[in-house]
Amino acid sequence: MPLITLVTNVKLSEDETRSFVLRFSKFCSETIEKPEDRFSIDFNYNRRSIQQMSRNTTPENAQKWAEAFFKFFEARLGVPPDRGHFVFTDPGDQFIGVGGSTVAALQARR
Repeated sequence: MPLITLVTNVKLSEDETRSFVLRFSKFCSETIEKPEDRFSIDFNYNRRSIQQMSRNTTPENAQKWAEAFFKFFEARLGVPPDRGHFVFTDPGDQFIGVGGSTVAALQARR
């Protein structure tokens, strides 16, 4: 289950944030080729954020996703690439706790 964390120093209103996260969720689903209910998005405002950083399970995916996400971010919010960062982390289903269990254990029960 990928956990997608976005941090930007551009402040949005609650309505703008809600609208953006809904659009971004659909975009992420298409980009990482997983259904929306199979990843988590954490969108945060941090006025002191100035760094860019990306991590992922593979360097190839990190590069592809970073390019796509920054283009989307700039097109939708007008935020240039030097005003935020993305961290792509997929620790694996056995390392994500949800519903009093792990995703791996819950999937094994299905």
